[in-house]
Amino acid sequence: MPNLYLKSGEEVDGDRVIIKENGWAFVLRGEEIDAGYPPSEIEKVEADDDVYTDSYLHEEEYGETRKAQPGERGESVTEFKPVHKIELEYHVE
Repeated sequence: MPNLYLKSGEEVDGDRVIIKENGWAFVLRGEEIDAGYPPSEIEKVEADDDVYTDSYLHEEEYGETRKAQPGERGESVTEFKPVHKIELEYHVE
């Protein structure tokens, strides 16, 4: 069972701790998220058993606005472009 130690001296335990790439840690009990902590509050994570990584591919779109060219309607045109991001997580069980 993993233990999450906070800088306040509090110890948080759960069935699993997921540490996101941005440093946030989420404590799970069963399949439910029990609590989440920002990196500024975390002292350390201890694990007795398995630690593994997982990654997710996120696809989003962002809009880029430019001045309309002759023949285009309106004064400005927004073009949408896809963005792909891979997010890495550390799972501690």
